[in-house]
Amino acid sequence: MAQLAKEIADHSAATAAGQKSRLIVYKDSVSWDRFADGFPNIFIHNVQQMAGQDVIFLASLHEPSVIFEQVSLIHSLPRYFVRSLTLLLPYFPCGTMERVDREGQVATAMSVARLLSSTPLTRHGPCQLVVYDIHALQERFYFTDCVVPLLASAMSLLYPQLYDLRRAQPGLAIAFPDEGAFKRFHLSFSVPEHADDLITCL
Repeated sequence: MAQLAKEIADHSAATAAGQKSRLIVYKDSVSWDRFADGFPNIFIHNVQQMAGQDVIFLASLHEPSVIFEQVSLIHSLPRYFVRSLTLLLPYFPCGTMERVDREGQVATAMSVARLLSSTPLTRHGPCQLVVYDIHALQERFYFTDCVVPLLASAMSLLYPQLYDLRRAQPGLAIAFPDEGAFKRFHLSFSVPEHADDLITCL
């Protein structure tokens, strides 16, 4: 994730060169240590430099063991007088567990949304939460008004690759693992000349 953050900062620097756009600066200033009992021991170095700044945090909630420590850091950032906070979330955990089909099930996607929604306000208002390719669009309503969710997509990066593959392999088909995936993403791939190339697994 650190490498991705560096690439974002480098791209920002290249884009901002010769323009009046704002520059993104990469900071690796957080120590993610643990106490002997396994609980997080987090420290933000040079924290005073964040005061009055627009902070972007690239989060990685890819496994349960890191969710608590990252949410702890996210909740602390507004307390250090940041001007605004933008949270980038390439992967929304528990996204496939967003509904209850029978009594007794727990919709853990709602629990994660509540954790993120409890982020304190910054000087300029609620945290902006950018989530990429969330499993179900209705999950935007799981977040409270304390954060502003923006559902983004990286699908546009896939289209040129698919175009090249289809030219090289005319019989190429796109398979969806289930009907839910088809309903969520089929419009992204629906091109009239390739209408028969979409497969839904049963």
